[in-house]
Amino acid sequence: GQFIVVVNGKVVVRVTDDFPLADVEAFYPVVDLLGRVCQVTMVRDAVPPAASVDGTIFTGFDPKLLGKAVSLSNSRLSCSSRDPVGKELGGVVFGDGPLPCTGPDGEAYFEVVVEELRQGNDDGLVLGVASKRPQAMDDILMGCDVKEAWSIGYNGCSFSPDVEEDIPVKWSPVNLKRGDHMGLLIQGD
Repeated sequence: GQFIVVVNGKVVVRVTDDFPLADVEAFYPVVDLLGRVCQVTMVRDAVPPAASVDGTIFTGFDPKLLGKAVSLSNSRLSCSSRDPVGKELGGVVFGDGPLPCTGPDGEAYFEVVVEELRQGNDDGLVLGVASKRPQAMDDILMGCDVKEAWSIGYNGCSFSPDVEEDIPVKWSPVNLKRGDHMGLLIQGD
């Protein structure tokens, strides 16, 4: 399968992985407000480029699955980091339900809008998906701590549950700007 990062409607990187797409019942969106990006808003009903969706399964961020450094808006569509300098971990937040499937092989997509940035950080926003919803956030300080999950961003790398170390990619979210749309498309083979 592939993880495809889309920024402002353009594919910026593709990562191929051997994740068992056919064995995964659902993908839960995961966002880590790491480093430079300190606020995002979920784009409800976002569709991948050249795709359509039959309804929405999730409605926003989950108020029960917020990292210690995250605050959530009343609409549950916007989350912000409580850390003004971007050095504190615990910026992970989950969607409140699984992503809708957009294709015959179980493709899924979600998108956020960068609302606010911090200066002086060498890493950036992380997007990912988890095949299971965690019971608690106790051991989740970063996106790469989420069990049975795939994530991409950081300082130009991705993480997979079957690989112990980060996987370098040819793109980094460090240059995202306010107003940029960053999406994650998960596709089968």
